Amino acid sequence: MNKEKVCFLTKMDINSFSVVSDERLDKIYNTYLLENKNREYFVLKKATDKEIAINQLLIKHGFIDLIPEIMSFSKELDSNHKWMTTRYVGKKDLSRLNQSTAKLLGKHLAKLTNYFYFEEDLLNQLTPNTDEQLAHKLAILDKLDKNSILYDSCNLYINRFISTPKTLCHDDLLPINVLQNQTTNQLKIIDWEHTRKGNYTTDIARFSAFYTTNQETFEKGLSFYGCQSDIDLLLCTYYSLLDAQIKEQVSKQQFLEDYHLEALNQLIMTISYLKKINTTYIQTEWENYFFTLALEKAIYIKKEHFK
Repeated sequence: MNKEKVCFLTKMDINSFSVVSDERLDKIYNTYLLENKNREYFVLKKATDKEIAINQLLIKHGFIDLIPEIMSFSKELDSNHKWMTTRYVGKKDLSRLNQSTAKLLGKHLAKLTNYFYFEEDLLNQLTPNTDEQLAHKLAILDKLDKNSILYDSCNLYINRFISTPKTLCHDDLLPINVLQNQTTNQLKIIDWEHTRKGNYTTDIARFSAFYTTNQETFEKGLSFYGCQSDIDLLLCTYYSLLDAQIKEQVSKQQFLEDYHLEALNQLIMTISYLKKINTTYIQTEWENYFFTLALEKAIYIKKEHFK
């Protein structure tokens, strides 16, 4: 990427630009931080058709405050690659959670859930659809040892997934994808390319399942950093703001069960690339960490479910 190309894609007079990276997670993104002649900052990101469409959908239906301000969409002259330019939100993300951000995120996610629960038809063209998702979950189940506690708990999750309320899911709502504007304290959610119609607890579970109070684990890039009381506040805020019609289907107790089942699914999916998900095939610290978390979650689910 050179300056001339950046100026063409952004339709701006750019002073400087640099690639966006995350040293803690050892990641370099196909995203650039830009500064224009007026010393204003923007972000240029390669975007899929789906991500562009989802951003446009969110704007059309009144969620403009939840995403960074979009300046332009553009396409490379020599390829079909598409790019999106947005106003820079800030470097701070929710890798470290606190009470204020937990409450604010719970409020945002409840608003999304409520709206698209009633506007479900808007999501019917999104892929993968729920039947495809179910097939994928069953394929992961086949990788687990039958009659094991992990198999039983994941099977319980799949059976419950069929009947849970459905809504719009970001589907990659990790803390690094929620940015906080340091000036306004607003939260902005980025990277919508995996969005689909799915389980109402998908995003809140994916966001919450990877937090720990272990500093060493956090510094290794295996987790994010937060305490259980902040996660509990996030869950409480989210459920309290769900629409009454959703609450008619799911009590607070059922919501918590759905949350733990989805959290188990998120942990298992992290190592679902393994040929078999058991101790024989686990080789790395990463795989062992998430297998252990999944097993702990499965034990908790079985204990609570069969009370």
